[in-house]
Amino acid sequence: MRLLFTQLRTILYPERLDACISVRHIRRKEERTTKTRKVYIPQLPTRYDKATNQRIPAIDANPAAQFGELVTIFGQDVNRSQALATLRAGQPRGVKIEADDYILAVGDVVLLALTIVHALQRNGRATLLRWDNETKTYRTEEIQNG
Repeated sequence: MRLLFTQLRTILYPERLDACISVRHIRRKEERTTKTRKVYIPQLPTRYDKATNQRIPAIDANPAAQFGELVTIFGQDVNRSQALATLRAGQPRGVKIEADDYILAVGDVVLLALTIVHALQRNGRATLLRWDNETKTYRTEEIQNG
């Protein structure tokens, strides 16, 4: 994982390469604040449903709502090259990942990695929500710059 982030940073931001990225599992009590936390979903994975002839979400992201308001950054029909260009240019319009917000670790790996890189640049850290199959809950993992 560290290698992926380092390679992405080298490609996107060669002049701002911080090779010191650390990942750690955190258990912290969720403090209540006046600001509503957000859970950013880079791209919700979908599958084709033959009965309705539509693409429907492949996972239920509702359990992540306990961490904050769910915000999808890119829709299911986004052009991948267009999404990558948007992320390279900066955060998509209206998306400002704050230090106490979360990123749901689902969807396209490259979009997820670029979203994490932007959060690291903005805040010096990014907090991911990862699904734990044993406990059937999301757990938090923090990635820190330096």
